[in-house]
Amino acid sequence: MNPESFEKKLYDPKDIEDVPNTRALELIREIEGKFNGNPAFVGIVPRGSMVHGYSTEKSDLDILVLFDSSKIQTNIDDKSFQRDYIERGVQFFFLNINPSLVIHDLELDPDKDGGPIRNLAALTEMVTGDKVSGYRERIGEKFSELPAESKAKIKKRVIDLLMDKENYSAKKIAHRIPNLEVEEEQLLLKRRRLWGDRFDRIWSREK
Repeated sequence: MNPESFEKKLYDPKDIEDVPNTRALELIREIEGKFNGNPAFVGIVPRGSMVHGYSTEKSDLDILVLFDSSKIQTNIDDKSFQRDYIERGVQFFFLNINPSLVIHDLELDPDKDGGPIRNLAALTEMVTGDKVSGYRERIGEKFSELPAESKAKIKKRVIDLLMDKENYSAKKIAHRIPNLEVEEEQLLLKRRRLWGDRFDRIWSREK
């Protein structure tokens, strides 16, 4: 595997042998196609080793499904649909990113943990589909209106939440690739900087 991928890229859909993970990419496209007919569906956030470059043959694909509760006409959390994919190694999670609710939470108490932090963190990650840009734009407009101190606190908490996953990943990487010549602490610092840069690219409204 190529250790530089962890230092320079947040996403690298390859396995530990540095081979492109076509199974993960095909599953993501297939699942997105299944959800596209539901008006509440916003996009998919693929997570875990399959999209971060250290998967094995036994790895599951973790999928976070973003939906907008203001547009639900049919239930998006279809258990029978999920069951078929769970048997194929897919784990589903769901998050409501209704912009009105996110904006309300940002207005009410932007510094608190919980709703707005989870929502901004998910929208900072890689999301499939063309709908997500509109959600980022609408929520980003409200975020840009907050005082600088609140924006800085939110950014830190979002990055902290994303880094919780990175800490878990680093332990898995060290276990699976014991000869990886990257110090865990150094790796995590570089990953934090990458997330900080990505947060600024997505949420900054400065011209």
